[in-house]
Amino acid sequence: MLKKIWLFIIILSFSISLVAQETSEEYCTLSDVTVEQDTLIATLAGDGELTSTPLEIVTGDVAQNVNVRSLPSRSGLVVAVIESGSTAEIVGRDQSSEWLRVNDEDGGWVFADLVSNLSAEIADLPVIGNSNAVIPTLLEYTPAEESDCIPYIHLETTEPSQLIIGDKTYVLSENTSLVVVNSDVVVAHILAGDIKVLVGNEIFYIPAGAKLTQETVDDVVAYEAVPYETDEIVALGLPETIAIAEPIAQTDLDAFIAEASFVPTPAPVTTNNNGNNAESTETAAPSSPNRVVVSFAYSIGITSVPGGGQPTVIGEVQPGTAGTILESQFVGCCTFYYVQFDNGQLGWAEASFFRPE
Repeated sequence: MLKKIWLFIIILSFSISLVAQETSEEYCTLSDVTVEQDTLIATLAGDGELTSTPLEIVTGDVAQNVNVRSLPSRSGLVVAVIESGSTAEIVGRDQSSEWLRVNDEDGGWVFADLVSNLSAEIADLPVIGNSNAVIPTLLEYTPAEESDCIPYIHLETTEPSQLIIGDKTYVLSENTSLVVVNSDVVVAHILAGDIKVLVGNEIFYIPAGAKLTQETVDDVVAYEAVPYETDEIVALGLPETIAIAEPIAQTDLDAFIAEASFVPTPAPVTTNNNGNNAESTETAAPSSPNRVVVSFAYSIGITSVPGGGQPTVIGEVQPGTAGTILESQFVGCCTFYYVQFDNGQLGWAEASFFRPE
């Protein structure tokens, strides 16, 4: 049973499963097959099926009261409590597998070590991005068995959304337009807005005018964010009503990634996970420029330590508050900033709460 403590506006989240197939080099045209949700429209290019089904719910036992937080981090605000002796319903995990996504409309996360006797292996759960979102919906895409063209899906969002496509988690900004390609080379073209793509332990931050590519060498898949070419977008045959950004220059793309609020970060050197305390010894220099603004839709908790141990919430900062990064540290699963805010507040918060000023 969940005891409500904090209320949040819901952000929709979606999941798609793509099946690769052999095709020619010509792209298919958009069809009439469309799946529409509250904040996202998915349109199929080519023949096939596009259906919506819920994710599998995994259960586990809770032996003590467990906080449900807005993000997979102890700096996330507590949105609910699962009471001792209750059964927890789980639908996903974070990249580190240290936090589990709860089947709760508040969009919360619980520490994995506090949930036992799961009905499925944690490694088999889908990876969900660091966002307080409603339960993901699985949009299953099955292309036609035979096709003379390369199928793809065009996605449009009106509000921030999440997509799980195969082994990749897409976190989309407001008013984003992108094409997810059923190809062994191109993963996606970003036509408008910007996205984060989580692939295993790698994170890519990609703006409009760029694409994510993949290349397999000796069974190892390498991903890269690069500018797309104009003729690539023309080849997709998108309607003129779909806004398409000009290709971004590589230097501008590099600068965008360097200044992004959620940048690629390496795994921590060491991780100690004793008694519900996740700590890392790795410290990284803050990105430049180091001026940031709270981009989360609600007030965020500022803590005395960066996520690990038992951080004390020493205050709250409202959306739009600016500050200067004094230090950056990777702890457990995420990057944390030590920020001196313009309102005088000083403390730690997760990097995903911020955007460059």
